[in-house]
Amino acid sequence: MVRALGLTIVAISLWNLRAPNLQRGEAPLWDGVTGLVGGLLGGAFNTGGPAIVAHLYRRADPPQALKATNQLIFFTMGLARLPTAPLIPFPRSSARMRRRSASSASRSCP
Repeated sequence: MVRALGLTIVAISLWNLRAPNLQRGEAPLWDGVTGLVGGLLGGAFNTGGPAIVAHLYRRADPPQALKATNQLIFFTMGLARLPTAPLIPFPRSSARMRRRSASSASRSCP
């Protein structure tokens, strides 16, 4: 799966080198493809941003509009993940580290 992330970033880079001119107007097909790739990368690696950012920055929109769109997209994705965050358990190594630091803190305090 890490190769898929790397291949996506390389493909975006090559695409930008090959066709540097900006798109005008709407492109519903590419919007859907970008959403799908961003969703797959976001689900697999928690990083759907490269595909979304690359797609948005290929548009001939003013920079302020691009920044606002990016902020809205990532804010909305964060809000959508927020209800499920407490359901995801911490990795075991993190839990062990918390127990160790808690036990060493209790031993050092009288």
